[in-house]
Amino acid sequence: MTGIDPTDPTSTWSSVTASGGIVGGQIGGNYQVGTIVVGLEGTGAWSGVTLNAGGPFGGGAGFNLSLKNDYIATVAGRFGVAFDRVVLYAKGGAAFTRDKYSADNGLAGPLAGSASGSFNRTGWLAGGGVEWMFMPNWSVRAEYNYLGFGAITEQPVTTGNLAATPANVKLNIQTGTVGVNYHF
Repeated sequence: MTGIDPTDPTSTWSSVTASGGIVGGQIGGNYQVGTIVVGLEGTGAWSGVTLNAGGPFGGGAGFNLSLKNDYIATVAGRFGVAFDRVVLYAKGGAAFTRDKYSADNGLAGPLAGSASGSFNRTGWLAGGGVEWMFMPNWSVRAEYNYLGFGAITEQPVTTGNLAATPANVKLNIQTGTVGVNYHF
């Protein structure tokens, strides 16, 4: 995520890195001709990728900011090459996610203020991996994906004594996953 650092109102553009876990599932199908494997799959995952920050703001009050990625979903095509019980593959397709923001200025009474927003995004993904059929109908896979969502202008809703200007926010997500699949 890229934007202005709210804990330093004199700052220029900055970049932040958030981290966390992702848990989800996938469904899809493959078709194999000789050693060539093609497929289509969809994934859906709850995301716990979060950044919590705080610090002095507006004369030393405790500013609190939380940025959270709510979910990640993808629809992608797969193209691979099979070697006995191992498939090496590349994939590409569409990606979907939602960002949630919340902030408060850390002040009490009539000076208190907050801002929040929820922003849906659509983007693309590119990735690849390896899948190994370790017993009949069962496989394990390791995969890397890069998801690009580009920049959108986000305007949080504010209450009380906190103002928020629109921010042009770019989001890129990188995932490394390991999974176990059952083949019907």
